[in-house]
Amino acid sequence: MFTQLLGEHITINVNVKNFFHRNVKKFILPESSCISQEMGVTSRAMIDIPTYLKEIRKRFGLTQAEFAGLLGDKRSNIAKYETDQANLSLRKFLSVQELEKKLCQNRP
Repeated sequence: MFTQLLGEHITINVNVKNFFHRNVKKFILPESSCISQEMGVTSRAMIDIPTYLKEIRKRFGLTQAEFAGLLGDKRSNIAKYETDQANLSLRKFLSVQELEKKLCQNRP
C-alpha cells in the first residue's frame, strides 16, 4: 500500500482516495463553512456533493464555466458533477473546499 501527497499537508492512502471517488455522495457540511452559515445550517448537516457544488457556484454568482476555470476544470465536468453524472475525485473535492474558503474570505 502506498500514499499520495495532495496539496501541501494532506497525505492520503490511495485506497481511500479510490473509495472516495467511487462511493462518497454526501458529506458533513462544516459549521465553519460560509455556505452552511448562509443556508442556516446550525448543526452538522449532511449535504450531497452536487448540491454543495451548485450552492457554492450560485451563491458567488459564478457560471459553470467561471467555476470550472477557478478549479482548473472544464465546464462540461462541472455540469456532470452538479447533475451527479460524474463523481468528484478527492483531490477535486479538496480543491472545491479551498476555493470556497477563498471566496468567503474575499466576499464583502
